[in-house]
Amino acid sequence: MPNRAHMPRLYHRIHDHVKRKGVSDSVAWAIAVKAVAKGCLEGEADFPGRNQFGAVARARYCAAYTQWKKSHSGSGYGKVKEGRG
Repeated sequence: MPNRAHMPRLYHRIHDHVKRKGVSDSVAWAIAVKAVAKGCLEGEADFPGRNQFGAVARARYCAAYTQWKKSHSGSGYGKVKEGRG
């Protein structure tokens, strides 16, 4: 399991929710990363149903995304700089 210190809390909330649905750990992390990125950039989540965010929720997603990007670099969604997570 990744070190929780390297990931913002929003990622863990989404990961834990998806994990309870029965998907593998790595898939749950991938879904969390994609959902937060899309939530920040487009203002909606990548889940079934209506997922439009208000300004406050979108700001939270963008804050988590920005915090995550500081610890990751590289192409795509990024590579971990230190440790795993």
